[in-house]
Amino acid sequence: MSCRVAELEYWNLGVPFTATKSGTIPNSILIHAREELVPHLGPLFQATNILKYYPQEWATMETLVLKKPGKPDYSSPTAWCPIIQSDGMAWLLNSCQMDDMVTMCEKHNILPANHFGARLGCTTTDSIHMLMKTMKDAWHKGQVASTLFLDVKGAFPSVDINRLIHNMKKKGIPQEYTEWMERRLRNQRTTLSFDDYQMAMFIVANGLDQGDPFSGICYLIYNADLMKIPIPRLGERILLFVDDAAVITTRKDFSETHAKLQDIMNHTEGIFKWARDHNCEFGIEKFQLLDITRRLAPNPLNPRKRIPMPRRTNIYHLKTWQDSWA
Repeated sequence: MSCRVAELEYWNLGVPFTATKSGTIPNSILIHAREELVPHLGPLFQATNILKYYPQEWATMETLVLKKPGKPDYSSPTAWCPIIQSDGMAWLLNSCQMDDMVTMCEKHNILPANHFGARLGCTTTDSIHMLMKTMKDAWHKGQVASTLFLDVKGAFPSVDINRLIHNMKKKGIPQEYTEWMERRLRNQRTTLSFDDYQMAMFIVANGLDQGDPFSGICYLIYNADLMKIPIPRLGERILLFVDDAAVITTRKDFSETHAKLQDIMNHTEGIFKWARDHNCEFGIEKFQLLDITRRLAPNPLNPRKRIPMPRRTNIYHLKTWQDSWA
C-alpha cells in the first residue's frame, strides 16, 4: 500500500493549525510539508502490513462525549454522541486504507447497488430517487407502498469485531486488510471525556471509531447482508445509507404491506435475527412508518367528492409492533 499525496486532502483545510488529538502533529504540517513527508510515511505505513505491527501509541485514543443538538433530555445516554480523537499518523493511515478499500469494493462490485453513503457517487439524493421510483412503480401497478424507517442504537460503537472480520472475509476482502484490522482494533484503548471530567484509560473490546475515515466503509460491509433478507420479486426492498435502513413493501392494500413488514422483521432469517447476530439493537421508539398511495375514496360526508384513502394512524401500528417485538 502506498501513501498517495491525495490522501492528505482528507485533512480539514479550514482549521489548519488544529490536530486530531492533543500532543500530535498539527494538520498544517501534514498538508504543507506533504512532498517531504510522503517518501517517509509511505514505507512507514507499509511496515504495518509487512512487519504485522501496529504501534500502541496509534491505538490509544481520546473519546469526547458531546451533546446531540436539540435533545429535550440530556440525562438520557442516547442524547450524547462519542467522537473519537486519534493520533494524526493513525488517522492518515486509516484514510489511505479507506481509499484503497472503497476503490477495491467498487471495482469488484462487493457492495450492493442500493447501499448508499460513504461511497463515491452514492449520495442521499440517489437514495431518495430510488425510494421514490419504488413507490411510483407500485402506484403504476395499482398498488400501495409502505416504508418502515429503522433506527440503530449506537451503530458504530456496537459493531462486533469478530463478525466484521468474518463478513470481510466472506466478501473476499484480502487477508492483508483483515489482519491489519485485527491488529489495529484488538489493542485499542481510550478515555471518555465530558464536561470537566475524564475517565481512566480502558480497553475497547468492540466497536468502530465514530468519526474515523475507515469506519464508514467497514460498516457498509458489516450490514450489507441486510440486503439479502427482502425478496424483490415479491415487492420487498431495503435501502441502506450507512447505518440507516428503510424497508419498503408494496401490495394491494396497507393491511398486506404492514403484515409483510412484520414478517420481514420477525421471520427466522429476518432483520431481528440479523440484529442478534451482529450485536445490534434497534431503537424501536424511533421507528417511522410511512404509508403512501394516490388512491382516493368517496367522502362519507359528500359522496360526489373523493378524499385520500383512510388508514389507521402510524402511531397505532408502531405501538402494536413495539409490543410484539419487545
